[in-house]
Amino acid sequence: MKKTETTSTVLLKHHLKALKLPTVLAECEKVAQRCAADNAGHLAFLLQLTELELLDRERRAAERRLKAARFPTLKTLEDFDFAAQPSLNKVLVAELMRCEFIDRREAVILIGNPGTGKTHVATALSPRPWPPRRAGGASGCASGG
Repeated sequence: MKKTETTSTVLLKHHLKALKLPTVLAECEKVAQRCAADNAGHLAFLLQLTELELLDRERRAAERRLKAARFPTLKTLEDFDFAAQPSLNKVLVAELMRCEFIDRREAVILIGNPGTGKTHVATALSPRPWPPRRAGGASGCASGG
């Protein structure tokens, strides 16, 4: 029976690699042991594995988008000195960071003289956690921050 388990494990790993499911491949044995200890069923096991795969794919996709954006440096609003730039409306910037404009399908244009914080705000907005694409292909910004 040990040979069958070994053969099954090898085949499973081969299939997961062919299906391009790296997180399932890396986590399946740990999740299986945890589910066995918790007396969880097959569907709970499959659910945990697919959740891990989905979260990892979303993380890697966000990393690829950030890399493709080629930002010189990543910035956050916590780094921005609103006291040094009193003309910038902090409440309006905080509202912008909620990303509700995306669901309303509105454009945002940052206008101002050099040194007023446009690039900093745009860069701070960009690396926010974006949820997976929706059925229509649109993507949205996660709330928070």
